[in-house]
Amino acid sequence: MQIFLPLKPPVVIVGDYEEARDILMRRCPREFDRSKLLSDLLQGALPDAHIMLRTDDTFRGHRRLLQDLMSPSFLRDVAAPNIYTQAYQLVRLWETKARVAAGRSFDASDDIFKAALDAVFGFAFGPSWPHSALQPTIDAMGELTGTSGEHRHDVENSPVAFPEGESDEVVAATLGLIAAVEKVQGSLSMKLTWGLLSLTPTLRRARRVRDAYVVKALRDAADLVNQASGHSRRLRVASAVDHMVLREQKMADNAGRRPDFFSSAMRGELFGFIVGGHDTTSTTVAWGVKYLADHAPVQDRLRDALHSACLPAKTQRRCPSAVEILALRAPYLDAVIEEILRCGGTTPGLDREAMVDTQILGHAIPKGTTVLLLTQGPSIRSPPMRVDDHLRSATYVSSAKGAGHGRSWSDHDPQAFCPDRWLVPSQDPHGQTMDQHVFDSTAGPTLAFGLGPRACWGRRLAYVELRLYLVLIVWNFHLSACPPELSSYSSIAGVTSKPKQCYVRLTKLGL
Repeated sequence: MQIFLPLKPPVVIVGDYEEARDILMRRCPREFDRSKLLSDLLQGALPDAHIMLRTDDTFRGHRRLLQDLMSPSFLRDVAAPNIYTQAYQLVRLWETKARVAAGRSFDASDDIFKAALDAVFGFAFGPSWPHSALQPTIDAMGELTGTSGEHRHDVENSPVAFPEGESDEVVAATLGLIAAVEKVQGSLSMKLTWGLLSLTPTLRRARRVRDAYVVKALRDAADLVNQASGHSRRLRVASAVDHMVLREQKMADNAGRRPDFFSSAMRGELFGFIVGGHDTTSTTVAWGVKYLADHAPVQDRLRDALHSACLPAKTQRRCPSAVEILALRAPYLDAVIEEILRCGGTTPGLDREAMVDTQILGHAIPKGTTVLLLTQGPSIRSPPMRVDDHLRSATYVSSAKGAGHGRSWSDHDPQAFCPDRWLVPSQDPHGQTMDQHVFDSTAGPTLAFGLGPRACWGRRLAYVELRLYLVLIVWNFHLSACPPELSSYSSIAGVTSKPKQCYVRLTKLGL
């Protein structure tokens, strides 16, 4: 369909999964590339990060700075321990809240949001990072006195309200910049809205604080690199900023130039971890706890699968470690994560711009047209559309037969939350079907992370984060369904599409 907005050129929305797949995988970036839509949305909070750039030499230079940050070794040895620490903090906070709430619901969105921010802080800046978004809430909970009854409401189904501590300057500035994006989202002119917000003391201060802590982190990492080279020893990489500084040093040496540790690209990409990696994870975890609470059989089966896959932790009555969680061979865990991603719709649309005059399903698309590809559309969350192949592009027609053509969830209700759709019968080396089932990420259509050359760069990190958070939550708590008035699946548009309501009713499980 085509929509017309005031003061804006028309926008084309593509609902058909096969056409979206063709555009993303075969027609990017020659015919379609990143649109200006995302840069208009994020420019005031996230300057000069590769997520907003076209696929050109500047984009490729940014990506070289980030090379190997998504490697299995970096994710296992550097990212996972930092993320696990923050996920465990969330578990400890919820243990206290569950005890005080005594079976009542409470709002979990802020806790998840701040825990994910701390996790990405740890990934970006390392374990010695002194600022915590969640710690003030933990401190405030520690100051509660008396019995749980003193903190309960009179109305039976009303949620329990808990105190929150005051965020420090760094956390407040970061949260303020993310909140500003939500104010800009949906405005008639995002550039104009950013211009008006830039006149406010609050946003100006938030930007100053952001720039100061990003530059300080880069300076500290550069000092460590210089000290290590001066003593002829290898620097132990403990964060993304350490890795980026080392990459810049290596690229500068190879090019015979002085390293620029404080370039716009270095600063933009470092803060990009915070904006891009935090909101997406927190939103997906929020959708996840809602789906698990409302689908008790799925939750119970997942917990049994985790216990079976990590017997040492279950036998020793302890939480599994980060190493154990990443090493888990639990197909049902992978299936649950994939289904949460499919149903949650953290990113409801993928933006592209026509780089040349082209066509979509037989319709002329002029150069410069913004195209939105639905991630929750037909074939993914509803039955597929009927489209004549003669309307499709030459790249679709000439692509290898059987490479995903006509994929749909014909054997499963696409509207249902059903992790089993991602499990397929395993086969022995001779092609014979076996009784056990294995996880197959290609079992059916999904666009949770996009596809093709501009697919989500942080996909591997997101899976690590989701695995650590969901395992620790399900291992430690039973999530019960909340009252209907607290269980809406309506969403709020911001950096991501997050649930309007994310309440939980928790029962602490014995380890």
